[in-house]
Formats: sequence, C-alpha cells, structure tokens
Amino acid sequence: MPSKYRRIVDYNNSVVFGKNYCKEDSGLVMGRSFRVGWGPNGILVRCSKVCGISNVISAFSPKGKNTGLSKNTGMPSIIQFEQLRIFADTEDKEKRRHNRLMEFIFENSTIGLENGIPYVDTAKINFKSIMDAFQSEDIHRHEELIWKLGHALWDDITIPGVNQITLEVEEKIALEKRKERISKWFKNAVSPHASVHVKLAERANNASETIFAYLSSKDIVKASKVAIKNRCFRLATLLSQLCGNDKFFRKHISDQIEHWKQTGVDKLISKDILKLYDLMIGNVIPSIHELDWKRALCMQMWYGRYLDESFDKSFDDYEKARESAGIARPKPWYQDDIYPKPLVSWPVSDHEDIFDVHYHLLKLSVDSTHLLDDALLPLSITPSPLDYRVTWLLHFMLARTLTERDFVGQGTTADRVTLNLVNQLEVLGLHEWSLFAALFINEPFSRKFIICEILNRLVSSVSPERLRDVEMFASDQLKINQQFVDHAKALYSKYRDDTVEEAMYLLKSGNNADAHKIVISKIAPESILHKRHKKLQEILEKIDQNSVPDWDLGGKIFLDYLISIESVHIEDIENNPAYRTSLMEICQSILRGLDNMNPIDLKYQKCITYMRYSTKNILNRIEGCDINNMRYKPEDIISIEI
Repeated sequence: MPSKYRRIVDYNNSVVFGKNYCKEDSGLVMGRSFRVGWGPNGILVRCSKVCGISNVISAFSPKGKNTGLSKNTGMPSIIQFEQLRIFADTEDKEKRRHNRLMEFIFENSTIGLENGIPYVDTAKINFKSIMDAFQSEDIHRHEELIWKLGHALWDDITIPGVNQITLEVEEKIALEKRKERISKWFKNAVSPHASVHVKLAERANNASETIFAYLSSKDIVKASKVAIKNRCFRLATLLSQLCGNDKFFRKHISDQIEHWKQTGVDKLISKDILKLYDLMIGNVIPSIHELDWKRALCMQMWYGRYLDESFDKSFDDYEKARESAGIARPKPWYQDDIYPKPLVSWPVSDHEDIFDVHYHLLKLSVDSTHLLDDALLPLSITPSPLDYRVTWLLHFMLARTLTERDFVGQGTTADRVTLNLVNQLEVLGLHEWSLFAALFINEPFSRKFIICEILNRLVSSVSPERLRDVEMFASDQLKINQQFVDHAKALYSKYRDDTVEEAMYLLKSGNNADAHKIVISKIAPESILHKRHKKLQEILEKIDQNSVPDWDLGGKIFLDYLISIESVHIEDIENNPAYRTSLMEICQSILRGLDNMNPIDLKYQKCITYMRYSTKNILNRIEGCDINNMRYKPEDIISIEI
C-alpha cells in the first residue's frame, strides 16, 4: 500500500497490543519502541512510563501469569518531553545564587593562557569573604551556616602581639580561639531547636526541662533566671558556675550526688533535676538521648569536657556515643521537621547513610582520614542529588584555596563536579558563567573541548543579540579564542545546510582544509554552473593555500578558472601576445587538473565538463595557437544541461 494511504492505528486498537511479552518476536516486543534520549538543558525525551524495576519485570512476564498489573498495556505511542528537575528551590532564587557565586569567584580571579587555552588563577580567599558575598535572604539558613562553619574551622586566627610570645603560647591561644569560634557557631546553629524545646517545656510548665533547654544552647543566664523564678536559689548559684567547667566545682557536685545516693535522698529528687546535676559533673551522654545531633555534640563540648581541651575530644565522645548509646545521627537538614519542607523532594534509599554536611566539615577538621568524596555529596547539602553548586564551592575552598583535602580521584573527580556546575549554569541560562566555570577544568585539552561544546550548544539556542553579548564577554573577559566561537557557528551553519556560511566561518576559525573541502565539493560546482562567480572567488581567495595539502588539485584549478577563463576579454588576447601566451599555459594547466579530478556526484561531473568546454573554447579563440600541436584539442560545442 502506498505510504500516503497508510494510517497509524492507535496502539490500543493494534493487533500487537498486549503482546510485548512475546520475547521471541522482536517486532512485537520493540515494534513501537522509542529510544530514550536527552535534549538540551536537561530535557528527557521518552514515550515510556517512569516506573520501578518490579513493574519492568512484571511487564515481560509470560501471558497468563499473575503480574500484579490490571492490564499489560505495553508502551504508549505518544512522545513525551520532560524537564528534569535539578534544583529544590525556585529557578529565580537559584539563578541569583549561581550568579552571585560566579561573580564572587570572577572578581577574585585572573585569566591566563596556556597554549592558547584560557585558565583561571584565583586569589587566596577565605570563608569570611564568602559570608560577606552572600546576603542571608538569598541563601538558605543551612547554607549560611556552612560558610560560617568554614570560617570557624579554617580561616586564619589573628593573635595580637604574636611576636612577643613563644610558639607554645601562640598555639595554645590559637586552640582556644578556634574552639571559641566553634562554640559561637554551635550557639547560632542550635538556636531554632533550642527555642522550640523551650516553648514546649514552658507550655508543660516544667521548670527543670526549661532550664535544660536553655542550657542546650548555652544560654546559662536565662537558665539561671528560670531557676531563680522558681525559687531554686541553690541550683541557680550552681548553674552560674557552669561557664568555668572548674575541676573542683565538678568534684564537689559529684561528691554531693554520691552522698544523695548513699543516703537515698536521690530517690526524692525528680529525674529532671538530677539530669541537671549530671550535666554539671560532665556526665552528658545520659541526658542528650532525645536531642538533635548538633545539641548532643555541642553539649558534650560545653559541659562534658574542660575549657582547655580541644574540640577533637568532644567530637570523639559524640562519635562513640552515637555508635554505642543511640545518640541522634547527623541527618541532613531537609529530613528535620523543624525546617520548612523543600518545594521538590527526591526519593532517598533507606540503605543510603547520608549525613549532614555540617557534620562532615567538623569531621574533616578533626580526622585526616575522612574522605572529601563522602563529605561533599550533594544530598548532604541539598535535597537534590543533582545540585552541585555548594559542592563545587566547598571543593574549591578546601582543595584549591586552602589545600586542606582533595578528592580521592583528585582532578578527575573535581572535573566531574565542575561539569555538573557547568550544566546547571546552562540550564539557568547563565551562559557567560558556564564558560567561566569550564575554565576550571584541569587538563588543557579537556578544557578546550568543554568550552567548544558549550559554544556549540549556545549558538543554536539563543538569539543573535544574546549570542553577541556572550561572545563579547568570552573574548574580552575570559580570553577565549574567537576561532572557537567561529567553529561553533560553522557547525550550526552545517546543521542548517548553509554551505557558504559554513565555509566562511571555517575560514575565520582557521580550518582552511575543511573549508577547502566544502568549497570544491559543494559550493564551487553550484556556483560555476549557475554563474555565481564573485562569491566563489571571494571565498577561494581567503583560503590559506599553505594550510591546504591538496590545493593544487582543487582550489587552485577553480581559482585559475575564475580569474583566467570567466574574466577573459577577446581584445586582450588579440592585442597582448604575452598575455596570450600566459593564458595558453594556464588553460593547459586547468585542463590537466580537470583530468585528475574525480567527480563525487552528477553535479560535480557536469561542472567539470562545463569547465573543460569553456577552457577549450578559449583556446580556440587564441590567435596563432597551433591546435594540432596541443595535447588537449578543442571539441565541438556540446550541449550541457544546467
């Protein structure tokens, strides 16, 4: 049946409907299949249904077997375009965040050239500068705490009069100041949980629990005021001394508790009050089972250890308690009920042990064996497993700037993270910054390849005005060779089947050999047969002959033909003997070259025939030319169908 009379039957009414379990017949299994493919900016093209592996197995079960499905409907025939969701927040917010990130890095960078390929050389920056770069309303509170924690853990500490003290004293002061920064960060980080805890305790009219809630954020002043308000004056006096973590203070409290136990008085005291006394003697673990992981850790630092002990010991105490005593695990912020739920959520396997990035950063500071690969997983930072913005910036700080730690795969893994950031910037339409991010690729050849790939996608997806803006930024600010852009334009012209424009852009990009192939195979035959000589001659004259290995067998023949044959005047032949002799030699050279050409199609064959005829016709007009002594004799006028 002719194709114009064929009609595609709806799949539900087709004779192959429900037969995709017949694996022996590929026509039934794959008759209306469509390969899933990726489009630009995260577009997924498919005609299948998104389902789990169990549904796939059921769909191909033998007929008659209970598959768990109501009907084996097979694959739908409607092609669907689906935008893959990368970000957990709105596109406008993400665009502001990504734009500010790249602006900040660009402002602190210089662009260099390595064999004509640009690269980025960044100035030494710290976490404090990142804190200042981002406004708190532009980023999530959790991310704001990331940069503040980085400042507490790794930014330099200034000690006044450092030249007047010994190295031992300097190290001790630096340790205390570092711990003070960490303590300040914890007070800020745990304040939301502590505030909720306080409200619940006050609502229950439980004074001792209210005191404990205040102590969980180290608000000792308010805890003491609650004790005074409830006429617990001795307790208030003891609470006011918690700041010092004095050894003698602990011993006296410990002796008091032991005395209560020996006399049985402890049975008359409420458990909530005893919990506060346990806290005073440094016995923190039994009191923090119901707390979130941050408060469990910081209370061990504040009350479980002495002031002159390093944070490392407090972290080790928390790790041991988490493994043995069932203390809260450091789950990511988006799994915490206290924070607003993100707009979009991604399923996380129960088997995946994802910990919060705050925990990972703390562990990186105390454990030299902790892997950066585990610490900077996107799911530790954001609900989206595809959002690498913060991951990239943290790696940039810890590996490139501070040289604190790097990925196990080093450059390879770092480049993969950079490529993910490049993709995010493209999806958001921040093409200038996607090119800038590509400059962080480590290996020069790979860097050039990625830059060219971005440009290839760019020229076909934006308006000419937008392309000019990006092109100007790329050449002026990023020092990207204009030839890279011209080559991308040449590829797009090839896609649009505009051979003349393709050849011109190839010449601009320095690809003379490729331009030459297109000219002699496509442009020249068309132009000569239709007598469009001016544009063809213009293109041929722009080709660098030294860059084309087979110039004498291709472009030179066409150029000589245009200059000598199509522009010849009979008067010049008659009045100029020297010109006549030169023209005769050129004609013979053209004819020899035409004989060596291999036509690739019918149009090319017609072009060669026409050029041979025109050249021999000129030889016929040359006065004094002995045709009998020539190797190539003019033939009778032949009819050429153009």
